[in-house]
Amino acid sequence: MIVNVLNQASHMTIRRARKLSFPGQVLVNKGEKVSPDAIIAQGKLPGGIMMLDVAKGLRLPPEEIRSCLTRQIGERVQEGDEIARCEGTFPRLVRAPAVGQLVECHQGNVVLTTDEMMTSLKAGMLGEVEKIMPEYGAIIVTWGCLVQGLWGNNRMGSGVLHVLESSTERPLGLLDLELMSNGEVIVTDVCPSADVLEKMLAKGISGIIAGVCQPGMIPVLEKSEVPVLILQGFGINKPDVFTMAMFSAHEGKIATIDTHQGDAFFKNCPEVIIPQDKGDYVEDAPLRGSLAIGQEVRIFSGPASGQAGIVTAISETPHAFQSGISGDTASVYLEDDQEVLVPSKNLMILNRGIRAG
Repeated sequence: MIVNVLNQASHMTIRRARKLSFPGQVLVNKGEKVSPDAIIAQGKLPGGIMMLDVAKGLRLPPEEIRSCLTRQIGERVQEGDEIARCEGTFPRLVRAPAVGQLVECHQGNVVLTTDEMMTSLKAGMLGEVEKIMPEYGAIIVTWGCLVQGLWGNNRMGSGVLHVLESSTERPLGLLDLELMSNGEVIVTDVCPSADVLEKMLAKGISGIIAGVCQPGMIPVLEKSEVPVLILQGFGINKPDVFTMAMFSAHEGKIATIDTHQGDAFFKNCPEVIIPQDKGDYVEDAPLRGSLAIGQEVRIFSGPASGQAGIVTAISETPHAFQSGISGDTASVYLEDDQEVLVPSKNLMILNRGIRAG
């Protein structure tokens, strides 16, 4: 039974490949130290025609794609503009990978004619160039804390980590603004409301990491100029005490956030990296893994959404739920001493990591 994996651990060796989608010029050398904003490669993307597999990106039948388009055929778009969306518990969307014009939608594909443009590739993290990929980019390595989440708004940024307590009963308010400073990445249990968020941005914060968020905030967060990472999901969930304690232990350190989401064009997972001294740490796990008894998991849909627990049993035969849907399931023992039966497709393995040696 294969499910997604979330890495959330204090001591990991973290490698990330930063690669252009076409040949260009690499601007860094092996062993060179890089900052998140460092441009490591650049190249000129020639004008041409791109076929965007929107059906695959939204995971929908081709005949439903035209109704999901958020831009008109014939309209010009900028790189990163949303062109299609599918609503749901975790909305899926597809963005334009380049500047151009949408000219056709056929059998689940959108045709984009592109302009010639110069593209720059940033490191996106503090680290060291471990390997050069000639003409395309580099593999960057760092050591430290890695926390991956369930949703991000497709932004990158960095700043000093600052943890502020909040809850569904007492979210961040106007008085909390006095505790924030320019350039900080704010960590909190509950994402602030739209009016408070606007004032936080005016204070010059560099990013937001929140445990949970109300679904109605998604359009607001997508327009935010700074990266926003949601760790547990949307709705009212119990706080993740383990992860928040980990952030508190790194208070005042530099954190880099990459909140691009996995879809047809981006394969990475929204995450925050907090570099530490080089050490003999475990490697971060791949994005998919085999579900097994004894593993810690997070539930991302259903009545126990957002909660973490331990797998105590895995079904050998499909279970029929009241909804009429049948599927593989696992029994999960939650932190509040309850045991629930959950469809395996609603689970993610939590890789907390153990420091080697």
